[in-house]
Amino acid sequence: MTVTSSNDLLKLPGMFQEGKETLAKISDLLEQERAAITANDLTQLESVIEEKKTVLTQFAHQKATWSQLISSHALSVEEFFTVLPRQAANMLRPHWDALELQMSRVQDLNERNSQIVGTRNRQVSQLVSALKGHRPSSQLYTDGGSRNNYGAQSRIGKA
Repeated sequence: MTVTSSNDLLKLPGMFQEGKETLAKISDLLEQERAAITANDLTQLESVIEEKKTVLTQFAHQKATWSQLISSHALSVEEFFTVLPRQAANMLRPHWDALELQMSRVQDLNERNSQIVGTRNRQVSQLVSALKGHRPSSQLYTDGGSRNNYGAQSRIGKA
């Protein structure tokens, strides 16, 4: 490894720490997003989504920077840690592991919010159907998987 690449590698712990801090901000925003979704607070939800977009863009830039540095030494992260001198790998691995752990938490929180939104969407669909006078027992699915209300049909051939 060259002196320049060694100096670049010394920047990685700080880069990983910045990424971890940015992911912590995203986690906080995902918690705020969940609160806004469950409270049906559209104004707060829009505000959180805008802030989340900004922070996600920031994280994407951070990730691109360290990914470029890693890929200049290896084809994958695992290969990167195997080609590093043992001392450098031992110094960087805890920072990388902490970053991966934080990323996993963000993914879990995002999945949770997605499930909440999906549940809310189904509930709203059921309420709209009830308001239109459709009974769940009169709904059938088409070949494409969409729902149709066949209860109002006068011909049995449609069912």
